[in-house]
Amino acid sequence: MLTDEQYHWLAQYLSALVERNNTLELRHLDNNYARSMYITGTTADGKGVDWERGVRTLVATKLTRDGQLLANVFHTVQRLHPSTIARAPFKFPSEEDCKTGNKNKATNKADILAITHFVIDVDVQRPAGVPATPEEHELALDAADCIGTAFHNAFQVNPFAFIDTGNGVQIIYRVQTEIKPSEERDWKRAIEPLFAIAEAALPDHERLHIDRATANITQLVRLPYTWNRKGYEYGNLKHRLARLMIPPNTDAQPIIIKRPEPEPVPTRAEHPTRVRTRSIISYKLDELVAKLEEHGYGPETPVENAPGFYRIRLKRCPFNPDHDTAAAFFNEISGVVGFNCFKCEANGDNYTGRDLLQILQQ
Repeated sequence: MLTDEQYHWLAQYLSALVERNNTLELRHLDNNYARSMYITGTTADGKGVDWERGVRTLVATKLTRDGQLLANVFHTVQRLHPSTIARAPFKFPSEEDCKTGNKNKATNKADILAITHFVIDVDVQRPAGVPATPEEHELALDAADCIGTAFHNAFQVNPFAFIDTGNGVQIIYRVQTEIKPSEERDWKRAIEPLFAIAEAALPDHERLHIDRATANITQLVRLPYTWNRKGYEYGNLKHRLARLMIPPNTDAQPIIIKRPEPEPVPTRAEHPTRVRTRSIISYKLDELVAKLEEHGYGPETPVENAPGFYRIRLKRCPFNPDHDTAAAFFNEISGVVGFNCFKCEANGDNYTGRDLLQILQQ
């Protein structure tokens, strides 16, 4: 199934994450269900896990179906409460359990005890739900080296892991911070300079981008040695196996993330009350993109981050033309439009999808 080297690297990877985080959730985004299992460093009777042997069992019995490695399996990267292991210790729920609604609970913010890692997700600009071309894939791999060098120059640290996701790259850094998981706004403000370093290091800003969704503390990382399957294979558009590019750096030193300076208290003059009306019209996805283009905000191709949930990066923020960290969101099921701009947030301006719709309808 895997080579001896791959089993060894995966054992090092998972054991190091568990040592730092207590417990990991593995989440399988199946075709019809999202299934979660939890793993930790000890068995129910208190014995330590032999990771070299345990990983082979995990792959053979939990990460394989019909002789093939599973596709679209992810894991948590922040420290979880150790009791979460009781939700689903070392086992995914069965398909029958999923059908009856007896699914295991996924991680939420309340389960996270500490922020221990920062993830840079490099992706290629491409239509939603399709694989990257070989050329795009290689370009993303090149970006990993560029970003690694930039971070070493800035912080004198190396990543814990480089993951080739099959379409892009995820780079995991250990961090040390006093910012609590409940203080997600401060966390996002504190790591904005890190995202800026990563974006500046990209070798091709037209074909690559940094997905800032990893700023969310509940964000997952793709599990190495499981398949990345988006859409169908066609020509040179191939599904690929996620993998560790090099052995995990179990001695990696953390980046020290300091709490940002307190935000200035806004005055009424600086932030006048916005008038909200009830007669807000929403749009379909293609209509929303067309409106954003019409207003000159430079919408990129929508990316389906979850079934029916799309993220549309904007080259120009509707509320500050100097900002390039804006994105619109669209829920295809409910028709709800959302909005986020990290730089606006850092300035204390929390604009919403409703604010965006008001501008689009002017």
